[in-house]
Amino acid sequence: IRSSIPILCSVEGVIRNIEPVGRYFLAHARRKLNNHSFSEDERIQAEANAKQLEVIQDEDFEEETPELLSRDPKDWKVDDPRIQKFKQEEKAAKEAKKKEKEDAIKNAKEAAQRAAEEERLKKEQAEAEAKLKTHNYFYPPDESPPLDVIDMQLSELDFLFEKLSLEDLQNVRKQLDSTQDRHGAKQILVKEASGLVSSGVLSADSFKYFKSDKLSTSLTTAPAPAANGPAATTNVWAAAQQAQLERALQAYPPSWKGEGDRWDKIAEAVENKTKKECKLRVK
Repeated sequence: IRSSIPILCSVEGVIRNIEPVGRYFLAHARRKLNNHSFSEDERIQAEANAKQLEVIQDEDFEEETPELLSRDPKDWKVDDPRIQKFKQEEKAAKEAKKKEKEDAIKNAKEAAQRAAEEERLKKEQAEAEAKLKTHNYFYPPDESPPLDVIDMQLSELDFLFEKLSLEDLQNVRKQLDSTQDRHGAKQILVKEASGLVSSGVLSADSFKYFKSDKLSTSLTTAPAPAANGPAATTNVWAAAQQAQLERALQAYPPSWKGEGDRWDKIAEAVENKTKKECKLRVK
């Protein structure tokens, strides 16, 4: 406990007040307890410090052997396990940072590609929807289509386009651009919807306005296929199936000399179409 009563210290006739705290007080107390003068206390403390320094030096001392003296002083940088560990950690950190940067660049490119594709999809959808307005939503030019019919067409069109790839959507838009007849334009969309229904992507009741009467009739009246027999097929060709057929015809031209039947290969490349249907489609 620090005392508030000062301690008087007389040095060479000068009286000083020493607070009972700190190194000066401890030195004063040490001299008083041991009855040492200033010079004696300083000598004793110097000897104690010298001994302590010798102990520290002895702990760090490494015996100089001939083998040690023959080594290159720079070898410690190679042999020191601490330096090796530091270098390994530094290398791992650099590689991790490099990989992180590469992953960030890769993710950014993929995100940009997805954004660009989504933008193209939106553009194709907007152009296709504009065709509905151009054809007065498949009503005669002198009639105004009801709002509920317009909403139904736009909703079913969005639902249809969600299931089409960018390539299929571009193909549909090109077909719509090439026809000036509202009935023909409607049949293009009905055909696409029927293709998705026949391929099992969508159910028959997914569409009301763009529903094919022929397809719904065939689905309700056709007999069920045998348990191990082939699935029922339809004459409706979707844009995706047409594109698959065209690519297969290019891959397997009449001059193809590969193993197996050419039309079998073509039919395998077209989803939900038989060899006979592919031949009829081409001929």
